This record gives sequence, C-alpha cells and structure tokens, in this order.
Amino acid sequence: MKLSFGGIPVPSKPGTFLKKNFHGCIENLYYNGVNIIDLAKRRKHQIYSVGNVTFSCSEPQIVPITFVNSRRSYLLLPGTPLIDGLSVSFQFRTWNKEGLLLCTELSEGSGTLMLMLEGGTLRLLIKKVAGHGTEILTGSDLNDGLWHSVSINARRNRVTLTLDNNAASPTPDTSQLQIYSGNSYYFGGCPDNLTDSQCLNPIKAFQGCMRLIFIDNQPKDLISVQQGSLGNFSDLHIDLCSITDR
Repeated sequence: MKLSFGGIPVPSKPGTFLKKNFHGCIENLYYNGVNIIDLAKRRKHQIYSVGNVTFSCSEPQIVPITFVNSRRSYLLLPGTPLIDGLSVSFQFRTWNKEGLLLCTELSEGSGTLMLMLEGGTLRLLIKKVAGHGTEILTGSDLNDGLWHSVSINARRNRVTLTLDNNAASPTPDTSQLQIYSGNSYYFGGCPDNLTDSQCLNPIKAFQGCMRLIFIDNQPKDLISVQQGSLGNFSDLHIDLCSITDR
C-alpha cells in the first residue's frame, strides 16, 4: 500500500498530479506510530518527495495598509497582462459606506473592471467599450469596521465575486463576455494624471484598510511597495491599520 500526502500521483507518470497539489504546512504526521516527516528529513528510501518540500513552516507576515485621504490615496500594483481571465483577492475594513476598492483597465479592449462600496454593498462593474457589460451586487452593511475578504475570478466567460466565502455570479448571460487581464491594478482610488480608461472612479476614494492582496494568485509584498521597489502609492500608511475602533 502507498500513501500520498499533499498530492495524488498519476499512475505511470511519477511526479504529476490529477488535481492542484497542496500548498502549505503539515506537522505531526504519523502513520502506525511512525514519524513520516522524520523519515523524509533523513531521506529514507521508503519516502519519495516531489517538488519543493522544505522542513520549516514560517508564518506569512501580514502587512496592512491604510488609505487615509478620500481624494488622493491610492495603491498601484502591477499584474500580468493578456491572461485569459483574472484573479484578484484582498481583505478590507472601513467605516465608510462609499469608496472605490479596485479599478483595472483590461487588455484587448475587454473593458474596465471596477469594484466599489455603494451604500455598504459591494458592487462589481465591468464596463465594456462596446456592447453590454456586467454587474454583480453582494453583501450589506460592509462598513461595519470588521475585516471582510473579497475575491474576483474570471475564467471562460464566467465572472464570480466572492465575499466572505460566499460566491455571487451575475444574473445576465455572460457567454459573450471575454476578459483579458490588464497590467495595472489601482486599489483605493485613482491618481490625478490618468485618463478615464486607465482608472475610473465614479465615487469617492476608499478610506480604510486593506491587507493580503493577491493578483494572479500571487501575494503582493507591501513592504516592497513602501521601499519603492514595487508599484506606486500616494497618501498611505503602510504596515499599519490606523482606522479607529468604535
């Protein structure tokens, strides 16, 4: 009998997997009283490892940022353009009912994507250059000062907005909707020197905090933003969530 941890090898194809393999940490792994991790560390022949397996588990550093100015605050992060689809996720908290959370100009003329708070409700809008766009509304009273997680995924003509692990999809038919990722993602607001196609802000800029920002399933290092080696920003407090608890 063979046991696999972290992935399922395909028969006759060692090192390949049927589904996405596990990314994270496992500890206290025993089978019939045998310490499997210890055997793997000592490279015993009974244990076969594939891929990047290390024997330490460092907790990821969570770096929050605060958007302090309702007119000038924004965070610009790069993405990978021309991907057939889009994936963005982050957490936010605020006391304000209105504010732009995210805007990105999509590639190949596929429009502009905006995510905003309106009346404490989350609104995702994909504005097309020509033809109909799409809209998703979800949640209520999201200006409660608590952390909320949000993710946007677009794949194969399907757009899903997930709020606090509850997924919502648009009601209109999206079979003609094709989304190609852009190369710039504006969080919280827009710089003054951009055209409307690059960054649209139909409402005021966001005031509150964000953290755990992922673009194309890759975490963004906000300390690198602070040091000037990644993206750009204006009027942010980095490594601090400075909104007041009530």
